[in-house]
Amino acid sequence: MRAHNYDGEAQTSQVRSRPTRLKTWFRRRFLLPALFGDHHIRPMGYYQWPTRGQTLMVFGYLLLNVLFLATDYVGAGRTVKAVSDRAGHLAVVNAPMFFLFAGRNNVLIWVTGWPQRDFQVFHKWIGRISTLEAIVHSAGYGYHAAQNRE
Repeated sequence: MRAHNYDGEAQTSQVRSRPTRLKTWFRRRFLLPALFGDHHIRPMGYYQWPTRGQTLMVFGYLLLNVLFLATDYVGAGRTVKAVSDRAGHLAVVNAPMFFLFAGRNNVLIWVTGWPQRDFQVFHKWIGRISTLEAIVHSAGYGYHAAQNRE
């Protein structure tokens, strides 16, 4: 049975195509295995090792944050205050993704088709990275205030 839209035209449902051999091979060899051995299958305390695909995503996100923190500073140059300002901005800019990835009814789960556990891993790492950026921000401003106190 076909569904019809408001104009009376027939709508075709989207059917997922079967994965190709290359896609299946790539996922089996690179994205889904554990980073070390089979540790993502069994928890180590409360921590569970991410898969290789999750590790690549987290590493890419960490690399982007480091690049955004360390790239060219226009104006005042690369001072402690400028690095602290940028670290604070990055910590705040990461907040929407941190809250978006925390929910079960995440729009991106529907859009990407990724499982919710992947978004939980990203949520935790975004929180860790934002916390480190907030610490850099606070420590830099503490150092700046101590230097300008004289």
